[in-house]
Amino acid sequence: MPGTQNCFTVADPISALDACAGFSQYAQLKVCGDTIFWLASHPETGSVALWQADNSGICRVNTGPGSIRSRLNGYGGGAYAVLPGRVVWVAEDQRVWQLNRVTGKRTLLVPEVDATWGGLVADPQHDRVLAVRERHQQQALMALEATGQVRLLHQGLDFYGAPAVSQDGTRVAWCSWQLPDMPWLQSTLWQATVTADGTVAGASGQPPPVSGSVQQPQFAGEQLWSYPTMRAGGSPGR
Repeated sequence: MPGTQNCFTVADPISALDACAGFSQYAQLKVCGDTIFWLASHPETGSVALWQADNSGICRVNTGPGSIRSRLNGYGGGAYAVLPGRVVWVAEDQRVWQLNRVTGKRTLLVPEVDATWGGLVADPQHDRVLAVRERHQQQALMALEATGQVRLLHQGLDFYGAPAVSQDGTRVAWCSWQLPDMPWLQSTLWQATVTADGTVAGASGQPPPVSGSVQQPQFAGEQLWSYPTMRAGGSPGR
């Protein structure tokens, strides 16, 4: 029988950089109007950049030097949000920036570096972004106004994640979990009303119908959908 050709030679080593150079990861796809946004990793520099695509083509969004990277809970997530007039993102040093989509001007929205940010989600009806902030080992649900004002919306839970806003801006939902649980083991879905002045009222928590956790709440019209992850698997519920 014919032998198997040896395709490896000691003379042709592959470095870690060469092995990773052609592998880019894509994440956090978002749509605003007729434009699609996403994050892409660049192995050659170790950075993460924001890209967009519309009728004019595909281009990298000029967010300046450094990466877009949330360090909330250590693993991040929700590092940017898109509004009709601007993009808001978390920089590698955890300061929060915004970019005017018309003029291209970048401004520092949250200059403090004593906190980590994540879970950014657009609230177009109030021209702001909701986010989770961790500072002094305490987390809270916050609102970032276009002026740079930071407003506290809800606190008192150990961990917050995946905030979602209804299309009309009158409702908000998020997930929370309490120590010693991890979010994939046991979590609670919270809902609240957003008042005319942008504050949150009537917050109430609802655990999953069976032992497990609830993930990624999303509004679809009047309905709030979430994904329960039970020990034996789950399916979307509302």
